[in-house]
Amino acid sequence: MIEITNEEFNVLKKFVYNEIGISLKDCKKSMIDSRFQSILLRENISNYTEYFNQKLQNKKSKDYEEFIHKITTHHTFFYREDKHYEYMVNSILPWIKTTVKDYDVRIWSAGCSTGEEPYTLAFYLNGYFEKKIWDKKILATDISLEALDKASKGVYFKKSLERLPNEYLEKYFNKEINEYKVDRKIKNEIIFRKFNLMDDFKFKKKFHVIFCRNVMIYFNQKTREKLVKKFENYLVDGGYLIIGVTESITNLDGHNMKLIKPSIYRKI
Repeated sequence: MIEITNEEFNVLKKFVYNEIGISLKDCKKSMIDSRFQSILLRENISNYTEYFNQKLQNKKSKDYEEFIHKITTHHTFFYREDKHYEYMVNSILPWIKTTVKDYDVRIWSAGCSTGEEPYTLAFYLNGYFEKKIWDKKILATDISLEALDKASKGVYFKKSLERLPNEYLEKYFNKEINEYKVDRKIKNEIIFRKFNLMDDFKFKKKFHVIFCRNVMIYFNQKTREKLVKKFENYLVDGGYLIIGVTESITNLDGHNMKLIKPSIYRKI
């Protein structure tokens, strides 16, 4: 087994932080070794320094994209943290319906991983805004092209669908042998794009809701403060920021988001 040295791990931590904002803790050394062993063996590379020098210099290369996918976490499933969806249906969508006069619903799933979150959001929007006059497309972004490729295909095994209400499974999926494929009508409601949250935001319009769940736990406080401020700037007045249930931004400086419920904040 090729183990990463302390010096190499420090180089890796700095590289990852500068590239995508993630702060790797020392306890993640073993994770790095387990995730990258197959790559080192496949490429016949004897150490991590060689890997850095050979494979990570070109940000447009497949090797770089593979590295980003390996270094990030993609564990998710449909209907995760279901209280958020309940609040959305009971409070957020009625607010949008009564206040948005141009019928343009703007929701961003930031850090969408393999697509379970934006698809779940699309199910709810499709059921709530039944009239065709509503434009309810969802922007779904992630740093990993591999995750986005799976998301855009919309094909899932039964295990990731276990918590999804049967009515949505029957209405929005087509069963194909051992897999379930998202109906094209729903797929057309989502725009998947690669996006690095560390980059400047240059969206033409502001959002009514931003979901960024279980992403900021990998950032340090300084990075979280900058990111939350950017989110706030790209929310309409009264817009919502929804983060993971284990996350909080109440201890962060530089923003004016009001806590509505645990992990649900609003721009007042």
